[in-house]
Amino acid sequence: MRGFLRLAWRGAGLLFGLAVMFIYFLLLSVFMSAVGGIFNAALYRYACFKQAPPAFSQELIASAWAPKT
Repeated sequence: MRGFLRLAWRGAGLLFGLAVMFIYFLLLSVFMSAVGGIFNAALYRYACFKQAPPAFSQELIASAWAPKT
């Protein structure tokens, strides 16, 4: 009986760890999607109006359009 409880506790820990990992990666993907959308909006503004938004440096936005070597 004692071995069964030990095995059940490990299984519960594994499930808890998997749940935490799933939530972590879900939140990470939501965050990265939001950051990508903000940067794409800044690039769009630069492409249309040739001015960088106040939160971004002109060099950062201009380097996104520069040819890569």
